[in-house]
Amino acid sequence: VDSSSGFFSTGQQKKLKEKVEKLENLVLKTKVEVLGEVFKKHFDALIAAEKHHKVELVFLIDASSSVGSENFQSELEFVKKLLADFSVSYNDTRVALISFSSIGQVIREIDLMSHPNVDLDKCSMLHHHAQYTGGGTYTLGAMREAQAIFSHSRPGSRKALFLVTDGFSNGGDPRDVAKALKSDGVIIFTFGVHSGNTAELYDMASTPGEEYSYILDSFSEFVALARRALHRDLSAGVYMPVTNSGLCHNVCSSLALCACGLRTGLYECLCPPGFYGLGTADQESPCLPCPNGTYHNGEV
Repeated sequence: VDSSSGFFSTGQQKKLKEKVEKLENLVLKTKVEVLGEVFKKHFDALIAAEKHHKVELVFLIDASSSVGSENFQSELEFVKKLLADFSVSYNDTRVALISFSSIGQVIREIDLMSHPNVDLDKCSMLHHHAQYTGGGTYTLGAMREAQAIFSHSRPGSRKALFLVTDGFSNGGDPRDVAKALKSDGVIIFTFGVHSGNTAELYDMASTPGEEYSYILDSFSEFVALARRALHRDLSAGVYMPVTNSGLCHNVCSSLALCACGLRTGLYECLCPPGFYGLGTADQESPCLPCPNGTYHNGEV
């Protein structure tokens, strides 16, 4: 009996551990669900605004040493997910992405707002490779950079800023800049991961702070929040022809043009109006005439 008692004890401990892990997962799920629902409500309102207004979005992502290169990639994926429902181009939503760490390491990775160009779109943006730098957390510098970019916003546009950080800011208090941006009509979402300054992020966020400031215990929670709040079935959207046909992965047929999916962010061969098909040169019939009554304006 003595020899088997240890076995049963081990089994009980294992079951207890499994119950504790399930309980912890339930708590985690509940927290992410609650935050996800709140974020989704406000973010969906921003998406809806695109139908009637120009939209300007600025993303500030922490590239400090405490973040690490792997979590920096998680931040970039978050931005990509956020943009999935927006058509990014000169005439649609305009975007800027700033990475920041120490003073002197506040970098405009992407800026479609200060210097708008018809050749800048979601495809060119998603092909940009942002560099992880490491260093401090100069949030004030990043906010000032965002303020300079927002000064180029189109009249009557809806403006939003997304700040993701995992550390206490250094180099000055960013709250005054945040206050000025909010006075100019910018909606501010703040995300603090692991060790962010809760009070500072709350004050920087739009009002009410509890609905625009999201404090998460880890980057796994951060990823889960993005997955829950932003996951949806996406339409292909509008395609805009580009001048450089070499941007398409496949060679386009003589009938087709290389085009950027302003919502998908993918370069694809596009058949001309009145035709459908893959549009690639390796197809026997790359573009076929559309049957009568099936013509569409190109937005799927």
